[in-house]
Amino acid sequence: MEKSHVGILVKGKNVTDGMEDFNRPSHPDFMTAKELKDMKFSGTRHNSLVDSIEIWTTGDLRGSIGVADATAKPELLEALYAHIFSLAEVKLENPR
Repeated sequence: MEKSHVGILVKGKNVTDGMEDFNRPSHPDFMTAKELKDMKFSGTRHNSLVDSIEIWTTGDLRGSIGVADATAKPELLEALYAHIFSLAEVKLENPR
């Protein structure tokens, strides 16, 4: 995967030389939905833009839950996994 380059204006630098290269990590947490779909991503990721936990299978977003909700009520995340994967019961280890 090719790295994206984004110019960032750094405070305190001269406007003419104030741009710095930023290499976006190639981790799924930093990819766009299109990139995840194209690579047929399967797994769980944290979407920091909306602060949610997403569950993906073969490039399809199957479900998501807000981090605050999942932290306050881990049984909601367990129920989401159970629903997506048609499991009778899911128990997270160390959910907090």
